[in-house]
Amino acid sequence: MTTHMSALDESGLNDIRLSTANDVLVPIIRQKFKEAKKNWSVYVKEETSESAHTLSRATSSMRSALTGRFSKTVQAAYKQKCEALLKSGE
Repeated sequence: MTTHMSALDESGLNDIRLSTANDVLVPIIRQKFKEAKKNWSVYVKEETSESAHTLSRATSSMRSALTGRFSKTVQAAYKQKCEALLKSGE
């Protein structure tokens, strides 16, 4: 019986983790894609006279910059959300 209850508790904890991840990640992902789309269209308009090599380099550097910033933003937001959940449970 305790094993069954333990499994239910773990399942509930996983639901909370998933919910928290969705609450944190979805708005951040939407915002970052909006920013990336806007920045990319502006950049392409400014750089249309440049060579394909330059555009390729720009794409690569933009991707790496967004990835780095995105992961730091997600980690910070997720940490804040988890801390808030822990404080509210105390």
